[in-house]
Amino acid sequence: MKPVGHWNGSLEDKRYQYDLNRDSIVLDFGGYTGLWAKDLANRFGCKVHSYEAVERYFKQINWTNVIPYQYAITCETGIEYFHVCDDGSTSESLSEFKKKNDLDSIYQSNVQKLSEVPLEKINTLDVNEVLEKFDSVDLLKINIEGGEYDILLRMCNTETISKVKNLQIQFHNFVDDAQQKYDDITTKLKETHNCDFDSMWRWSFWSNK
Repeated sequence: MKPVGHWNGSLEDKRYQYDLNRDSIVLDFGGYTGLWAKDLANRFGCKVHSYEAVERYFKQINWTNVIPYQYAITCETGIEYFHVCDDGSTSESLSEFKKKNDLDSIYQSNVQKLSEVPLEKINTLDVNEVLEKFDSVDLLKINIEGGEYDILLRMCNTETISKVKNLQIQFHNFVDDAQQKYDDITTKLKETHNCDFDSMWRWSFWSNK
């Protein structure tokens, strides 16, 4: 598996360097407490549709021009259970991989701190049900703790990926066979989008061709 790439404050600013305006459509999958959405909305005056499934974090999304939805974006509308662990919260099916393979000290500390918090029953929403509401999407941010591979594959296979002008993706390496999944998805993405910048397992930026 390739090593984790470089990241710093200067690179963090790339997350806000887009040609957006007040009419732009921005989607935030994995909103957490909505701080990225708030900063983007403040910078461009646009509305950001922010999707966060875990109730305690969803309730903190209370920012001007940020519209919160209490859903996890997946490949199927329904019900799932989440392991609650701050910004490392993830689905029950992926949580054991993350606990075992994500060696980040802050995450592991949060695992211990929140060990008594039970799994949370959450609502899921098919990614294509979200995308069908919009003719086009100017920017889609995806940070959903391992779920990105499945929804990106669904978007590519159903061609809804073509609606999205810009993608900002955090790929995660704790999932089973992460490198192969990353290679497969990025190969598909290159059919419709250019990779503008990629710091491995940090952030990956794409724009449509």
